[in-house]
Amino acid sequence: MSSSSDDSVEDLPNINSVLYENSKTSLNEFISSIMAIKNRHSLPDNAINHILQLIRFILPNRNRCPKILRSYEKKFLENQDVTTHRVCSYCSTDLEQPINEYKNDHKYGDKNLLNIQATTWNKYVTGLMEVLFTFDERLKGRIYGENSKKEPKRIPLSPNHVELLKQCSLIKAKASPDQLEKVWKDAMNIANRKC
Repeated sequence: MSSSSDDSVEDLPNINSVLYENSKTSLNEFISSIMAIKNRHSLPDNAINHILQLIRFILPNRNRCPKILRSYEKKFLENQDVTTHRVCSYCSTDLEQPINEYKNDHKYGDKNLLNIQATTWNKYVTGLMEVLFTFDERLKGRIYGENSKKEPKRIPLSPNHVELLKQCSLIKAKASPDQLEKVWKDAMNIANRKC
């Protein structure tokens, strides 16, 4: 499958038209879904273009599936009131919300991390470590603070898992905004003892 030159913006159908005749999906919905998959999985343009070619082949004739996403992205973004948010890659919580407004279902796999049973907050953080990191990861890895000036002697643990540990620890601690930094530092110390 080879791709031709970029679609020209003038030749693009109306972004609000349907994907194909009698479709329940608009071109706008389709493109936003493809863009979300592209971004979620960090897919390169050529991979997306090959996927689009396959979709065009499967859809009925005279469909509006783009050959190349790039020009549609431009048109799509021009027609949208775009707002960006940092979200947790595991539970889709908006990380820009105040900490006390987070959802109550931080899932990791099929486990709700906020439901880990522990008699104390320290034991809760320890339990989180056991769920989020394998024994081998805990043995060889370590959590480093964002401003750590130390040269890492051990492998830094997965930043995504560390962020999840941070969110859940702060929620469980019910820390006030002025205590967040101290509580996270305490959680890192507890977590690193498990390493």
